[in-house]
Amino acid sequence: MRLLRVVVVWNYVMVAGAAVCVAGQFVFMKTYQTKVGSTSVLNFAFSAAAAVLSCLLFLCVGAFDIHVSAFTVYMALGMSFACTLNSVLGIFAVSYGKLSVFTMSMMLGGMLLPFLYGLLFLNEPVTAWRIVGCILLVAALVYTSLAGNPEGKKNRLVFYGLCALVFVSNGAVSIISKCHQIGAQASGTIDYCVMTYAFMFGFSALALAVCLLLRRRKRSAPVLLQGGAAEAAPVPAGEGAEDVPAANKKRLLGLLSVAAYAVISGAGYLLQLYGAVDLPASVLYPIVTGGSIVLTAVFGRVFFKERITWKMWIGFAVALLATVLFLF
Repeated sequence: MRLLRVVVVWNYVMVAGAAVCVAGQFVFMKTYQTKVGSTSVLNFAFSAAAAVLSCLLFLCVGAFDIHVSAFTVYMALGMSFACTLNSVLGIFAVSYGKLSVFTMSMMLGGMLLPFLYGLLFLNEPVTAWRIVGCILLVAALVYTSLAGNPEGKKNRLVFYGLCALVFVSNGAVSIISKCHQIGAQASGTIDYCVMTYAFMFGFSALALAVCLLLRRRKRSAPVLLQGGAAEAAPVPAGEGAEDVPAANKKRLLGLLSVAAYAVISGAGYLLQLYGAVDLPASVLYPIVTGGSIVLTAVFGRVFFKERITWKMWIGFAVALLATVLFLF
């Protein structure tokens, strides 16, 4: 009995650690975006580089002795595709509406769909407290994002279409992770992480190549329209040239941000996978979601001096209460 209690406590410790890592990874992502840039090209370059580093990290953890089954390959392929799709949808969504609403849709999908999947298909136990917690968590997410409704009928339709897609895709990420961890034909957790990040690099690199190709075609369009007569205007000396030490500092900050993101996001995902072995999906993912909501706000305030309004505090307090209810 005592051993069972220790295992249960350890599972919840891992989930708490996963929530900290999920919130912490946004700190390094935002550091990269503020210091280096936040274009689609830079974002996919960030994703590709982080995936490579995470893959190498797990290869080292596994002592380069990796064994994967066909089931693990399929699960990792689906997982990495869904993650890359979320990134692509996010880039387009910013053009039509507030990112806060989009993020809310993504987090709701990552919480609600595995919650329902666990109840309907895995026969996971459910309590009245957990149902109340789920309702409160949804309310907290929606409440903190109400101010971000996009304007314009056309934009609204496109934006909410993107939100619906990311709701499903991010829910699929959580469900796939759970299915792999309880699958009889699944390989080890480290093996799965290696395959997931390897595929994620491939998808991110492909998206990056497409972005670079589109940007190149867009830049060359005026020249083609003018029959090749247009020439680039000379740049006066001292203009448009970035200071070399500043440029080197920016590159260093970018590399450090990517490396830190790779380590902390990989650790967070690993903790979630280990937690998914024993904890119900209807408990694991809501706790990670609720905890990361609160911690992300705290980290944003501490590291970036982000202003938190009283309405946001209410939403975070409700999210924290909802997270606690999942323990009962």
